[in-house]
Formats: sequence, structure tokens, C-alpha cells
Amino acid sequence: MFLYSKNSIFERIKRNPESIKKIFCQKDFNDENLLKEIKNANIPVVFKHIPDGQFKKFSNRTPKILAEVKDFQYMPFKEIINLADDKKPVLIFLDNITDPQNFGSIIRATGCLGDFVIIIPKQRACEVNETVLAVAEGGENYVDICRVSNLTYSIIEAKNHGYWIMGSVLNKGTSIFKTSFLFPLGIILGSENKGIHQNLLKYTDLQVSIPMAKASLSFNVAIAASIFCYEAIKQKNK
Repeated sequence: MFLYSKNSIFERIKRNPESIKKIFCQKDFNDENLLKEIKNANIPVVFKHIPDGQFKKFSNRTPKILAEVKDFQYMPFKEIINLADDKKPVLIFLDNITDPQNFGSIIRATGCLGDFVIIIPKQRACEVNETVLAVAEGGENYVDICRVSNLTYSIIEAKNHGYWIMGSVLNKGTSIFKTSFLFPLGIILGSENKGIHQNLLKYTDLQVSIPMAKASLSFNVAIAASIFCYEAIKQKNK
């Protein structure tokens, strides 16, 4: 796997330098701060002229730096739900999120806000790939991601460990601005087109909507995730 933005590489060096195998730079790359971080982390770096076409295999932005990294490591779900009550993070269950742009944006938002864990299923879902990491801009270093065989079973398991489960729905839910969040909390987010599958909705303790003041349009799932996560952190930190 490759990282191909300065922000992604910088954050990976700060948080997980051992996952970086090697860094490739164009000969004219001159970001002194980043080069200093690379040197301090003792990461092998190769300076050479790399044809634009070769860089374009990884990015249409033709960057001047690439980092070859180890395959992404998912966090075992059981390690998360078995945490002590005072250390339980907010769980974000992603149902049928297949677009890497949305997935990467959700990772970036949760990484910025903190105290979240993302759970994705192995089937009918986008995995963590190079496009996702490019959009996340290093956010993957600040949020654990679990990949489970069955999302339904994982939600049930979370409930058995004391989690309250909230479902984000387009309409007919309680307004997010009038809802008291209950912790420890799990939030289910569905795709923009299909929403949350009915077999998951039946396990929710409450269903919540983002009210639309004007146009009755649905938010992009990444935007909806940011709103729900911001409200969750705001209420949790009261």
C-alpha cells in the first residue's frame, strides 16, 4: 500500500512510523520539516527522478513523495467492547458504505473529533484501501477500525456489553437537537441511497434524524457522520 500526500505521511510518521517500509521522493522535493521527521524516524528514503506516469499509478495529483506502508491492521472488535466502562469509545457502525470517498471522510472526521471506533462488515462494504487513506489524510492513525464478519452480531454483542444503539434515519426519527444521547453509545449509519437495513434497525434503542430547515434532501453520509459524532462528543464531555 502507498500513501501519497504529505499530510498522510506526516501523521503516519508521528503515530505509527514502524508501519512505513520506505519513502520515495522526487529529487526536487524540499519540504524540510517533513524530511527532518523522516530522518528522525530512521525511515529509508530514496531520492530519484520518478516519471510522472509512475506516480500517477497511485495518484492523479502526481505528488512529489510516496510512502510504501504495511497493509492496514484492523482492530479486533472484542478488544474494543471489553474495555472498562469509563474507557468505552463511541462505536460507529457503517452499513453498506461502499464509496471510498465517504469512508475516508468519515475516518478523517472521527480521527479529528476523537474517542470513536469504526466498525465495518467484510461484505458489501469498502475496506481500507489507498483511496480511503488518501481521503482520510492521516485520520486513520487516530481512530481504530474493526472489520467484522457480521454487523448484526456485532451490534447485538455491543448491546450485551451495555451499549445503547442509535440509528441515523432520514425522517420519522427524533430530532438530533432534541435527543439526549445515552452512553456507552453505538451509532449506525447507512448509505445515502438505501439507509440502514431493516434487520439492523430493529436493534436500535432510538432512531434519530437531522432536521432539514429548507430543502428536504438527505445529507451525504460523511456529513451526517460528522454531525452525529460532533453531537456525541459534545454531550459526552458535558
